[in-house]
Amino acid sequence: MSKILVAYNGSDAGQEAITTAARLARATNAEVGVISVVPLVPMRGGETVNPWDDHSVHQEQLAEARMLLEARGIQPELIQKTGHPAELIEAVAESGGYDTIVVGRPSMGRGLARLLRGSVGWHIVEHARATVIVTP
Repeated sequence: MSKILVAYNGSDAGQEAITTAARLARATNAEVGVISVVPLVPMRGGETVNPWDDHSVHQEQLAEARMLLEARGIQPELIQKTGHPAELIEAVAESGGYDTIVVGRPSMGRGLARLLRGSVGWHIVEHARATVIVTP
């Protein structure tokens, strides 16, 4: 394990992913990157950024992730992208040479919407070429 990419969204599961990545990085002396993806939502005629989940929200999440990791002695690379989260996380992991991806356990509390569209975490588990760790 030499490079760890953490998918972070500010949730409790995301914070658990940060904690797990920090433990792994300290044990293996791995580099850590944190990615936060501004998701696109379907709109008539295309896709757009949700005004309640926009770039500023994700910048705040990345700042929080930096603080959490720096408190554990880790200087992370921060990555913000806009698009489809699972695909972008997988692509960044591959292009950036990340051999491990850490994601928080997908919430089961969103009912039918989650069932119909799936979760980012499970998509990454199924499609990423890196080792994927899903936090408890």
